[in-house]
Amino acid sequence: FADSDDVVVHDAYERMTAALESSGSDLVTGNVWRLTGQGRQQAWQYRWLTGPRTRTHITRDPRLLADRVAWNKVFRRTFWDAHALAFPEGRLYEDTPVMIPAHYLAGSVDVLAEHVYYWRVREGSITRRRTDVTGVRDRIAACEQVSAFLGGRDAAQRRAYDASCLRDDFGYFLDGLPMGGEAYRAAFLEGAGAFVDRAGPEVLAGLPVELRIKWQLVRERRLADLLAVLAFERANGA
Repeated sequence: FADSDDVVVHDAYERMTAALESSGSDLVTGNVWRLTGQGRQQAWQYRWLTGPRTRTHITRDPRLLADRVAWNKVFRRTFWDAHALAFPEGRLYEDTPVMIPAHYLAGSVDVLAEHVYYWRVREGSITRRRTDVTGVRDRIAACEQVSAFLGGRDAAQRRAYDASCLRDDFGYFLDGLPMGGEAYRAAFLEGAGAFVDRAGPEVLAGLPVELRIKWQLVRERRLADLLAVLAFERANGA
């Protein structure tokens, strides 16, 4: 599942398939470098990954909620086929609604602390993507799909996932509101507001206070006040 402009470490697939053969797990995931014009950096989603884990599971290691991409993984084919896993077509952020359910459906997961993948980040397009109407709608839809999957299985895990979306997935688009046009802001408020409404106050209560304030403003659809808070943070280096 490697992207065409990224780089797979030369022996990554050898190491990952060897891990599966040894453990019998259903999937293996590995560490990721973020590759920019300034060189490589540790991908923030995997900063916690300092040691290997064999036959673990997302219910025992919730930090795997951050492991939402396909390109640093190898799956046991029988597992993939048994659950009829498939990526949605014609949508951005198609990894998330497949990878998080895969983590939950797996009997066990192996985690390699060694880096297996270079994720190329083209910095010139970050601002444009951050304020893209299709992008924000597809990201929210992906998170809603995973949340619905978890809602049928474990309410506590669903709350944990919803909180991670508000902290991580949607924060990228929240910070883009000052740069976005009217259509982008409307799409964000509609989608993210509905997500927060459904997630409920218990999820908001677990967030850091500064983030909780912003999401409460989203919940109340108070765009002007939200923009004022974001402008204040930007002016004061928050």
